[in-house]
Amino acid sequence: MRLRDSHSTAEPRSETGASLPAMHARQTGVQALPFVASAVLYLGTLIGALWAANRMLLAGVWLGWAITGPFVVAAVLVHCAERVAPYRREWNHDQGDSVADWYHVAFSGVIASELYRFVFGLLMLPVAALIVEWRGASVWPADAPVVLRLALAVLVAEFGYYWGHRWGHRIRFLWRAHATHHSPERLYGLNFMRAHPLGLLLLYVGLFVPLLALGCDQDTLTLLSLFTFVHGLFQHCNIALRLGPLDWIFSSPALHRWHHSSVELEAQHNYGANLIVWDVVFGSRFLPADEEVGVLGIENIESFPKMYFDQMKVPFALDRLEAAGSPRKANMAAAPAAVAAQSARMPP
Repeated sequence: MRLRDSHSTAEPRSETGASLPAMHARQTGVQALPFVASAVLYLGTLIGALWAANRMLLAGVWLGWAITGPFVVAAVLVHCAERVAPYRREWNHDQGDSVADWYHVAFSGVIASELYRFVFGLLMLPVAALIVEWRGASVWPADAPVVLRLALAVLVAEFGYYWGHRWGHRIRFLWRAHATHHSPERLYGLNFMRAHPLGLLLLYVGLFVPLLALGCDQDTLTLLSLFTFVHGLFQHCNIALRLGPLDWIFSSPALHRWHHSSVELEAQHNYGANLIVWDVVFGSRFLPADEEVGVLGIENIESFPKMYFDQMKVPFALDRLEAAGSPRKANMAAAPAAVAAQSARMPP
């Protein structure tokens, strides 16, 4: 079975006891941006997008525009930075995946996301009303400053997301829905929304349902959505950022690349969407020093569908894809040493 959990922050090891990251370490050949420049780009874009969206909400602008405008600006900045300081230059080249990723942005990023938020809002209204009736007042601090409300929303949402995401790797039928997100063999800003609608549903339940049940206000939910979208751009970006101590707070690109490793035991880490704090609490943070992630993708699937509508069939065709990918182990001798070591199955 593909899914195996790890509760330790220790480096995953092979059957021989060798450190897996050391076995397939790969240097990028591109010098990372200095910490100050990285932090300015990363935090400046996040804070700037949230500030602009909040100003628009206060001015009565429709929440859809309050998300779309700042997000588009952030996406352009990330795209430009990927060209100036790429983490891996080859990841900037289309691998026959960009058309499908645009479909994912349209269907998962816009249509499915808004549909889920609307439905969850309707379903959670009675729950929020019951909580208010039970306590005699709303649980949510609606009168608190927007910065505090957003910080609380992110912390609560991340807890639900963390466990939904972790279960998505540990429970077979949930993995069927989540596997599409792990199919890319490169990471770049656009594929942050590569997700099957069923997999997105699982993650959004953890992200939004607890907040809606607590009576979280609409503006805070809008800012949380924007924060998640903009951070998703950075989390999957192909930018050589050096974020130092911020890697202990945010689920940064350096951390998230290991989550997309094709080595199963490496991918069982760094589950946070925006924050890494719950990974720290529950022992699943993983960022080996002076090592770079190797090949990305799904360990036991050799050829994942490239076309969007074929990817929509994956939850129902995963067994067949895994069976077709099994010869990958037999062909290791013909593969580059780094890829062969990274593809080795871990003991159960």
